[in-house]
Amino acid sequence: MKKEIDPLTQALDKLLEELKKRALGQADLWRKIPFLALQADGRSGYSGKHARAYREGYWEISDPYSGEYLGVVDCDSGELLRYEPTAPICRYSLVQILASPDLIDARGIIRSLREVAREPYGSYYKPTIQNKKRNDEQREYGVHPIFRRKTASLAA
Repeated sequence: MKKEIDPLTQALDKLLEELKKRALGQADLWRKIPFLALQADGRSGYSGKHARAYREGYWEISDPYSGEYLGVVDCDSGELLRYEPTAPICRYSLVQILASPDLIDARGIIRSLREVAREPYGSYYKPTIQNKKRNDEQREYGVHPIFRRKTASLAA
């Protein structure tokens, strides 16, 4: 006997596929995020999320309310991943992102990073030291205004 598929499950599956397509469709914007994350990092502190973007090319996604880690966006392709080799993002994480779609709004993330990058350094930082550190990070990790992965993505 063939099991009938619940219409709500079908509707949810369609929404989750649209969510993945939305992230993939912003690939050109995601490629700008690692460079901007480097520019924003170290203004008033350092962010592991920013560092992961410019060092590894993955933008971390966390639940805005609980802080729970949901996955990453591959900044080269826009693909949503679990951040395990060959592991696509899990259904639970997609449902959480669906409740807060701004988590994968590359344009909004870019806007936010640009705002932070324009802020002055905290009074406890010396601008010359911060600029040198940023330049060193940029050289070490090969950070360019448009990100391109040198090796295959985790999901490849």
